[in-house]
Amino acid sequence: MTPTRILSGVRDMRVTTMGQKAFLLASAASFMLVGHAWAQDDDLGPEEEQAVDSVDEVSPRVRERRTEADEIVVTGSRLRRDTFNSVAPLEVITAEEATLEGLIDTASIIQGSAVASGSVQLNNQFGGFVVDGGTGINSISLRGLGAQRSLVLLNGRRPGPSGTRGAVGSFDLNNVPQSIVQRAEILKDGAGSIYGSDAVAGVVNIITLTQIDEPVLTVSANVPKADGGATYSVNGAFGINRFDNGSIAVAGQYDFLEDLSLGDRDYLSCPSNLLSDPITGESRNREDRSVLRNDVNLGGCDAGPIYFNTVIDAFTGERYVPSPDGVTIGPIPGYRPRQNANFNPETGENAFFEDVLNDYRALEEDAINQTERASLYLVSDFEFDALGGVKWLTELLYTRRETRSEGIRQFFPFVGGPAGAPFGLGYANDPDFENPFGVARPVLIHPSNSEVAVDFFNAATELSGEFGGSGFFSDWNWAGYATYSYSDGSYTNEDQIFQDVSGDAEFDDDAPVFDYFSPEILSGFYPDGYFETIGGDITGNTTYEQVVLNAFVSGPVFELPAGEVLVALGGEFRDFSIDDQPDEQAQAGNLWGFSSAQVTKGSDSVIEAFGEIEVPILAGVAGIEELTFSGSGRGFDYDSTGSDGVYKVALNWQTIPSVRLRSTLGTS
Repeated sequence: MTPTRILSGVRDMRVTTMGQKAFLLASAASFMLVGHAWAQDDDLGPEEEQAVDSVDEVSPRVRERRTEADEIVVTGSRLRRDTFNSVAPLEVITAEEATLEGLIDTASIIQGSAVASGSVQLNNQFGGFVVDGGTGINSISLRGLGAQRSLVLLNGRRPGPSGTRGAVGSFDLNNVPQSIVQRAEILKDGAGSIYGSDAVAGVVNIITLTQIDEPVLTVSANVPKADGGATYSVNGAFGINRFDNGSIAVAGQYDFLEDLSLGDRDYLSCPSNLLSDPITGESRNREDRSVLRNDVNLGGCDAGPIYFNTVIDAFTGERYVPSPDGVTIGPIPGYRPRQNANFNPETGENAFFEDVLNDYRALEEDAINQTERASLYLVSDFEFDALGGVKWLTELLYTRRETRSEGIRQFFPFVGGPAGAPFGLGYANDPDFENPFGVARPVLIHPSNSEVAVDFFNAATELSGEFGGSGFFSDWNWAGYATYSYSDGSYTNEDQIFQDVSGDAEFDDDAPVFDYFSPEILSGFYPDGYFETIGGDITGNTTYEQVVLNAFVSGPVFELPAGEVLVALGGEFRDFSIDDQPDEQAQAGNLWGFSSAQVTKGSDSVIEAFGEIEVPILAGVAGIEELTFSGSGRGFDYDSTGSDGVYKVALNWQTIPSVRLRSTLGTS
């Protein structure tokens, strides 16, 4: 990333006057507070100095305002300040840093931040789980409070969530192409009174470039030495800067993330309990004495990854497993009751097991899902002098994501007998059905693969400017924006088991079509038509729509000895709706051992009014470089739940240039 691109993108922070030296000095002060450091202007080389000159040449309105104080807006406030500091701690991650770390997507950049560490982040490792947003989503949970309480902004505006199933509520970080990202500002404090109740845990503000002076094309690949888990990315951006009053920038990105199977890594393919003697340190893992004991790829895994190829007698509780010595005991050829044993402290004999705990299909299960996505982003930034310097910014974002998850599961139906069988588990429609155990549970292996496809569209347009003229509001600024987001996602689960044709006596009056006690089916070698007979694929669809209207004004109200008292006032309207339509089999509750989700459909809207004030109390006295009070409040009225309000007050005390104390108290 060239310095020219960075400077161009920084203008989107509402820089009224962007002198290069002033910005670098202000930024460096902020970065020291959060553990980052930028080189100061004295370290600029010839190329950087040339970049500074080029920015002056393409930005005449910047030169015209050199006499004014530099003013910027940072995440966590709507007030313009002449410094980059904040009453709340702010972490800034630049795109250049992420590139040097080899991160190819926006999600990896943000999820790797310090404030996100130590808590679960939904990503491509959640295959086969019902998670908020659906399989393949990459969201951010700050301070462990969840993605729906961690607000993500795009250039200070609220994009809509996307994903699948009935718990869509957070922004998918997959949607932003990295090629247009300039930096991410992460607010490490609650900001419900500034942005709304979904900002309780903090805010991630993704700042994009608005002007690109030279085309950029990046091709990258991260390829492990072992199989699986490779990532490939192509992204690029170019700008059209031929206009006298603005520019247009376009960016696109294509990513392919290869799946990583359990069998691709030794530390995933053979899980172990890792038990040891607390005194001698000698291993106390259970010894594998099953039919897999001599298999170098599947044997010795005492903790899974799959338990199957077993029949559990419902009367005796006896478990029949493939006979390790080939001797048949019981009604199934080649099977006998297992003879597991625990550790014997008197004889020192180790624990062992005879159950089947692994299979080659289990090693094909994904630890990381396969994902393919493409994003296209366009932003236009114009200023109209004829309208008093009004700035008009518009951005469009479209993303298509496809995620495939390969997994396994168990199928353990109750197989009963003829009518009148014990526990009421008989087949009235098949009085001649014979069960060699009376009533038993065969434990079978079954595939659990899924596919998700999500289309996401976001459009935003903003007008901003200054009141100008003379009088009280001459130094005040105003801004208003509208955003529209739409997500359309489909989710398919392959080879689902339907209860009414499963042969499970708890749900099906008919006996199984297939012999679940045969060694072939117990081992997972299914006859033709097996999956189609007991189930099939299911597909659901989720749409989510959001509209946001926001407007506010800000400026100074009067002067104190320590500086100006700043105020911001505004309002916001949000309308959002979801329509999740699971497959008919799911709605009917006919899925064996799987989610029976019903339709999730509805809408809500909220009208909010907010205000913010900053009062400089003292400055430039002994022990107080700066002492500032700030307060903010937000009142809201939801159609669904009624009205309420929240507030936040804070003190910002800088004792000496290298020490700053912050204190906040707020509600949500």
